[in-house]
Amino acid sequence: ILSKSVSKNRPESDSFDGQRPMTRSLVKVTVKTVKMPPRKRVKAEDDGRGKAKLHRESPSSWKYRGESKLLTRQLIELHGKPERTSDPLNEYNITQGHHQSSVLDSLVRTILSQNTTDKTSIRAFASLKETFPDWDAVRTADVEDVAESIRVGGLADSKAAWIQTILDTLHAEHGACTLEWLRTKSTDEIKRYLLAFKGVGPKTVSCTLLFALDRADFPVDTHVNRITADLGWVAKNSSREATYEHLNEVLDDDIKYDLHITLVEHGKTCSYCSTRSGSIAVESCPVRALKAARRKGDGVTKVEVKSEEEAWVKEEEEEA
Repeated sequence: ILSKSVSKNRPESDSFDGQRPMTRSLVKVTVKTVKMPPRKRVKAEDDGRGKAKLHRESPSSWKYRGESKLLTRQLIELHGKPERTSDPLNEYNITQGHHQSSVLDSLVRTILSQNTTDKTSIRAFASLKETFPDWDAVRTADVEDVAESIRVGGLADSKAAWIQTILDTLHAEHGACTLEWLRTKSTDEIKRYLLAFKGVGPKTVSCTLLFALDRADFPVDTHVNRITADLGWVAKNSSREATYEHLNEVLDDDIKYDLHITLVEHGKTCSYCSTRSGSIAVESCPVRALKAARRKGDGVTKVEVKSEEEAWVKEEEEEA
């Protein structure tokens, strides 16, 4: 049995997964296991267009906060710590001897990744860069030639038109095909500017923020949406856009990068979480283990509870 005195006060909303409220006075906590209540899904209501609209929750009251940190650590143990020197689609720049991408490179590469695999989108981006010497050459080329250079990635005609529109706008507004000036802008300003372009959605902007601009954002692709819905962190019928808005509000910034990368990898390789058989055995899946612990009412182990408690106390001491 572990006993721990918590000398720092914290509100009830910061209790572990909302299960054990803390009082305003000094308390002594004795923990064997944390009993979890029956699984309760995030409530959703129809937004009038047939899509789920999530009820807003504040980060401090989100009951899966501790769970998200625990899952992040377990996924890192399983898949390894993600490197921050380059983004997942930066293979072309790495082969060219560069580890950092421009903001415009990252945006275009993410556009090319829409509705296709990482492998084909990397090939499309490499073909585009090898066909044209710079972005101004892409801007002034015939749109058919641009489309042909990215044909391998699918939806080439649409993507070529979107890319040229972005380049034309940048040239008209800034005199050059660059987005480096976004580095000095706020995250909200970046979102507003990029979302105004056709073909640029929340996931594309989020990837650009996370990988090119080093902002704490949490992109949601099909793997992330599927797994987080299965965990009950969002509603089962939540759209990727609704999931993005909700999880970016409640997840801690310090885990967004690692959790995104490892969830995507896990969704591709885990036999339990993937839509097809993968290299990770069902028995090794931390998502499956977490759900099983909930069903048994065991919660998480006393060691993991102790770790989370110490982290919270440290955070409050630093804030004080």
